[in-house]
Amino acid sequence: QTLDSLATVSSLADISVYVSQDGHDVGVAGVAAGAESRGLGRPKTRGFTHWQRERIPLLGPAQAGHAWLAQHYKWAIDRIFLERGHSHLIIAEDDMLFAQDFVAYFKQTA
Repeated sequence: QTLDSLATVSSLADISVYVSQDGHDVGVAGVAAGAESRGLGRPKTRGFTHWQRERIPLLGPAQAGHAWLAQHYKWAIDRIFLERGHSHLIIAEDDMLFAQDFVAYFKQTA
């Protein structure tokens, strides 16, 4: 639902869309794999990429849930800024629905 909602947003032509998945859940990967065909690929966007991060407990096997989340965010943010060289980032969670001016709003505040 979130990716379908994003595909309806205007002003995506100069936006690269990334889905960052923590782990290898087949259902999540399947939803991400279909995002391009649902309107999040070219030419509507600058491109769509799906990443999957290996779930390695950096604080030990019993690490708290928030540690997994923090490690995934750091991994994904480093890829966006350090590897891809982007200057801005909008993080959206998998339960969000978007207004038509979602991207325009963030462009105005950047």
